[in-house]
Amino acid sequence: MNSLTSDKALGVVVNLFATFERKAISYCQWKSNQHLDAGLSGNTDIDLLVQLNDSESCIHILIENNFKKIHNNKKTTIHGIEHWLGFDHDTGKLIHIHLHFEIIIGGRKFKNHKLPIANIFLQNCNIYKGIKIPSPEKELLILILRVTLKADYKTILRALTNKSHHPIDHNSENELRWLLSKYNRYKFHNVIKESKLKIDKTLFDTFINQFENKELSGLTLFCKKIRVLKHLRPHRIVKGVKLYKKIVFSYLIEMKPFSKFLRKEKKKLYSNRTFFAVVGADGAGKTRLAKDLKKWL
Repeated sequence: MNSLTSDKALGVVVNLFATFERKAISYCQWKSNQHLDAGLSGNTDIDLLVQLNDSESCIHILIENNFKKIHNNKKTTIHGIEHWLGFDHDTGKLIHIHLHFEIIIGGRKFKNHKLPIANIFLQNCNIYKGIKIPSPEKELLILILRVTLKADYKTILRALTNKSHHPIDHNSENELRWLLSKYNRYKFHNVIKESKLKIDKTLFDTFINQFENKELSGLTLFCKKIRVLKHLRPHRIVKGVKLYKKIVFSYLIEMKPFSKFLRKEKKKLYSNRTFFAVVGADGAGKTRLAKDLKKWL
């Protein structure tokens, strides 16, 4: 049995993963593992991929550990992805878990491709501080696809108006460098073949070479996106007219004056109860006040 060894992990997280191990839940932290320590300490989100057959048991464990399900508005809800919020009593920190039962990726506005590779990610996991994570090769495969699909009209405009502009955001760039320092080219090609996504390995190799040599422009990245979209057509969730309507709406909601009328709803807890928060600087007495409120209520 794996046990969590990160000294930064919150108590609620330690208990959660200990229960996963005890109940033999098939899971892994499937992306952004460069920031895993930050996730375990509540400073960023945790992205958990769980075997679909274990979904019911996983949800039961989350509820047992006092996690609360967060409700997305209908327009941004993605089937196969849930959001859960936990509270660590010792530190007062919140922990946000993105719970995935399938691997769904897409552009900046919405995710529209469900990849049939969840089982590949859940098999032969590496162990990092007691947490199951995929190999660097698997994580690199999915990151390149995610970065490529995020290219949009803004990427082209910035490339045309500012030749020095880098088309990849700072966090993704750091994550790519981190994974490239760990991956094995031969193993990477095997992962591409195993995925059966029918995307030629040369697309990935060219991406890596251009990225490492600082030759990856916005136009180049957008052209790669067109090729990737062609190969991923069989894995689209929304198709036809519905797809174009969703794309148009996703851009309208960000534009003025449409944004005033198409206001984007925030996440909400699945409950009719009233919630309030005690906030303040360090040493302001939040813990004492919270205890007094608990006793009073």
